[in-house]
Amino acid sequence: MIFKEGTTFHFGLARILVFGILLLDLLVDDLPALASMPAEAFLPRGVLGWLPASWLESILQPGFYHGFTLVYGGVLLVGLCGFGPAWLVTGLAMLCTLLFHGLARGFGGHVNHQELIMLHSLFFFLSSRSYAAVSLNALLWKRPADETDNEASRLLLRALCFWVMLTYFMIGVARLQTSDWRVYGTNAMTFYALLHSAKWNFWNFSLARDVLHQPWFDLFLRVTFPLATLLELAAPLAVMVRRLVWPILISLWLFHIAILLCMNIFFWQNMLMLLLPLLGWYADRRWQPSGSADKPLIVFYDAACGLCDGFIRHVATADRAGLLRFAPLNGITAQEHHITMPENRAEWTIIAAEGDQVMDRSDAALAILAKTPLWADIADLAVIIPRALRDKVYRIVARWRHMVPLKKDACELPPLELRRKLLP
Repeated sequence: MIFKEGTTFHFGLARILVFGILLLDLLVDDLPALASMPAEAFLPRGVLGWLPASWLESILQPGFYHGFTLVYGGVLLVGLCGFGPAWLVTGLAMLCTLLFHGLARGFGGHVNHQELIMLHSLFFFLSSRSYAAVSLNALLWKRPADETDNEASRLLLRALCFWVMLTYFMIGVARLQTSDWRVYGTNAMTFYALLHSAKWNFWNFSLARDVLHQPWFDLFLRVTFPLATLLELAAPLAVMVRRLVWPILISLWLFHIAILLCMNIFFWQNMLMLLLPLLGWYADRRWQPSGSADKPLIVFYDAACGLCDGFIRHVATADRAGLLRFAPLNGITAQEHHITMPENRAEWTIIAAEGDQVMDRSDAALAILAKTPLWADIADLAVIIPRALRDKVYRIVARWRHMVPLKKDACELPPLELRRKLLP
């Protein structure tokens, strides 16, 4: 998971990004221009559909548009600066954003998922932790953030990033549900690209029109259509596995640029929101697994098992911080820790002990991987799987583990990084 080293400082930066995008969106959209539209053309949508007709008449006045723009912009500016009660400012921002979207949709405008994700993102900043750093509140009323604040900030940042990336996943799933898989063998993407590029748009890109004259461009759209769906389905992995942050984000940015050039649709809010997982990657740049070399995690393993031997050699090399020690299941250290195994060696299992905590099977394997920077993200992801299912997979592998032969050098001296960590 990203944001292992996240703090209230990173949460404050995320608040500035979200409120900044909303403020930029308000400045780009000329809301007062709606005053020139006939009131009869307005079709109330969303929360505006609940308002009485007399209220709507008051709303659809030139003075209201100008006044609302000033109030909405002021609320967003206050949230951007981090001043006042977080729940009140963010709550007002959510109400104003709902009204802003309702006015746009009422006159035939389209509110895409890029606008909706901005509205949803505000929910995560109702917490006072969003104003604990990088804010006017923090400057005026200095209060050192404790670990509880940082832990809450990490949780909210992960939830926010996951929700942003989950929107891509849901769009990919919706596409698969609403259309048959055979659509990927058709020219559907080519058709939609031509359709959107032919429409008037502020950006006025018409690259897709070249498909009429360039067969290779048609082939490019056909090939990238299923790849784009796979990319959308894989997007949440950028929050779970730190090593996948850059590959997924770069692919999504290229995906959005291609949509702009070929379909005249610019998801600029989404592109900026993708900076959040990148912030998590940057926050964890110096992260190391928790633990101490003075109180290491002791791994008890079957030294006569080829698969176990290979696993131990690998994690010993990956354990750069020296947080692991290794001992045979039938050794002196195992006896001192009261580790007993059945007489049938095929029933032996890997065991990990840290202090008074003793783990076996899949829990032990994940605890070992969590101590290595290389596999810590995978361990975090695998913990989500129910233990019963994990242990079942472990037993299947353990049943055949002795079929893996020991390496030819297994009886020779182990590598230096392993010898230093071996216990009797």
